Amino acid sequence: MRTDAWMALVLGVLATYRVAGMVATEVGPGRIFERLRRAPNNKTAREGLSCPLCESVWWAGVCATFYGWVGIIGWIEWPLWWLALSGGSVVVWRQWPKK
Repeated sequence: MRTDAWMALVLGVLATYRVAGMVATEVGPGRIFERLRRAPNNKTAREGLSCPLCESVWWAGVCATFYGWVGIIGWIEWPLWWLALSGGSVVVWRQWPKK
């Protein structure tokens, strides 16, 4: 793995952690995240939007797609990066939970 790929991995994990935490637990500007969590009529979807660990799966996919698009990773590596970014975010979340 290239040196810059390690930096991309660390930054991707931190970005995934932050965005997942914001959407799942914070109010947001204009209460946007709070309204987003209340929007679905489906109870399962509502619970998924309130779970930072669940959210990390989707935001890691966004981050891995961006990395593939800009050429940081090859598309063949994309699924591994997706899971690694999400897993890293979960590790960070469980290591330093928000009070």
